[in-house]
Amino acid sequence: LDVVSAGANVAMTAGEYKIGVSGASLGLIVSASGKALEAKGGVYAQLGGDVDLSAANAAIMWKEGATVLTGANKTLTVGALTYTFGDEIVSSTGIEEVRISGAVLNVADFFRVSGNFAFHKSSGALKPSVGAEIQADILTLGASNLDIFAGINGGMEDAMGLALSGASFALALMSDKNNSSRRWTALKASAGSAGIVGIDDVTLTGSAMEVAVNLKASDGTVIDFSQDAMQVATGVNESVTLNFQDALVQASGTLEIGVADYFNVSGGFAFKKSAGSVTLNTGDQVAVDLLTIGGSHISAFAGLNGGSADALGLALSDTDFALVIAGDKLDTQRSWISLKASSGSVGFAGIDGITLSADSMNVEINRAGTDKDGNRSVIDYKADALEVATSSSSSVTVDMDGQEGELIRASGSLHLNLFNFFSVGGSFAFEKKSATVTVTDTANASRNVAVDFLTLGGADISAFAGMNGGSSDELGLKLSGVDFALVLAADKLNA
Repeated sequence: LDVVSAGANVAMTAGEYKIGVSGASLGLIVSASGKALEAKGGVYAQLGGDVDLSAANAAIMWKEGATVLTGANKTLTVGALTYTFGDEIVSSTGIEEVRISGAVLNVADFFRVSGNFAFHKSSGALKPSVGAEIQADILTLGASNLDIFAGINGGMEDAMGLALSGASFALALMSDKNNSSRRWTALKASAGSAGIVGIDDVTLTGSAMEVAVNLKASDGTVIDFSQDAMQVATGVNESVTLNFQDALVQASGTLEIGVADYFNVSGGFAFKKSAGSVTLNTGDQVAVDLLTIGGSHISAFAGLNGGSADALGLALSDTDFALVIAGDKLDTQRSWISLKASSGSVGFAGIDGITLSADSMNVEINRAGTDKDGNRSVIDYKADALEVATSSSSSVTVDMDGQEGELIRASGSLHLNLFNFFSVGGSFAFEKKSATVTVTDTANASRNVAVDFLTLGGADISAFAGMNGGSSDELGLKLSGVDFALVLAADKLNA
């Protein structure tokens, strides 16, 4: 049987999943030696509600039997129509593949990748998280050396998230052979480097990045790959292994993050995407997409010029950290950034002669979002606190009071020594501000300078002024009920 067609629709199926070609030029041979099918046209895809695919064009190649199609019969003529098979399928001994060119793939509104892909069909045994092992139809897609986005509003002007380069990824779409309504999606990607997209107050550089997605079927189960991992080819002699156990939509990696030119942190982190609602300090409830970043027992810095040789501020260690990026679902140009961190120990960096020690320190940042009318608001976490996982066994609760407005501050119980003359201990608050000040040089000439301020203040605390403060040999004045302010300023143009 020989078939040639123009304008045909043909698809490779795996349960309820379908991927193939529409409006295609097609050649089909069916004989005692096997079957051969090749079709080229537009893309046709039904990949479930969690996966969206668009593409410029597609091709399907299906060959069963090495001798069904050879150079001798590669050109078919049926009536007025002629079709010539490509050399690759002619020389192949067997292939089941759909190739997509100029494609854009979106998974779970979190992972977005573009390029040229090939889908492969197979079947095998899978273990759901609940119940017995099942037999499944499986569509897999693997690729390498790609640019990928993971976050919120991928492909839009208002995208917020991670841009990954040099990435490899594997996608598996799985359907129960005996119940095609049970369908699962799993994805894993890794990248050599990462940057941040679409968030003005946040900077990020990263390495060893990984994206993990393991989505539930309609019955609430996920596929448990922990005991029987799935390998998906991503290139010649290259593959990605799916080995998840639980439901996931997250990214992780080794990162350096800066927030609001005030807080810098580095170490291993996990990203997670979710959706929910938040309460603003105006009282309004807003539906949002959430991107959270959490880390535990890491190093951080709060102050001015973090990450540079001119850093001035607090060096924090043993830090638990949570960053929340919230995007308005209805007004995608409006977003909010919030941060909370707590540290086990603290030191001072940037000025010789100032020393600082502390048993604990808390950092809070709550940045406003602006709506289409120019109105600004912050999230009121006192009304609805948000818990962000920082490891498999720890979390940070973001609970800033929105009625305080925008925040950039650090607070804690400290002991501060200034030039071995003045020492003070108690509870303090740090804040970062910007202003223009007037400075006078040695020639008594004045000029205006734009500066960043780091202020430290305390009230009703104890202090000492003199020599050998804090030792048994101290000599000087012991002060009580002290109100205290320290101002550190750095030139914006000449740190």
